[in-house]
Amino acid sequence: MITTVRNACISGDLTTAEELLTEEIDADGNNYRSYANRSVVMARKLDWDHALDDATKVTSATWSTMTPLQLADFDVAIVPQHSAFVNGLYF
Repeated sequence: MITTVRNACISGDLTTAEELLTEEIDADGNNYRSYANRSVVMARKLDWDHALDDATKVTSATWSTMTPLQLADFDVAIVPQHSAFVNGLYF
């Protein structure tokens, strides 16, 4: 996650975080990190439909085309973040 997005989330500026993540997704529609991060932002905004939509895009990624390094990166970067959100801890 880019520092600007992280700082916006910490300060509670979720609209800015959403806009920045949307720009990242528009630039690279296969960026699962941005979809996952935006899913968390949308959930914090209580926009459950969009949060679920982005989460679905992450889980429906083409796993067969991911390298072992990409899969490990996903496990390290995304899974703890979503677990922290579910447990009430925010990034």
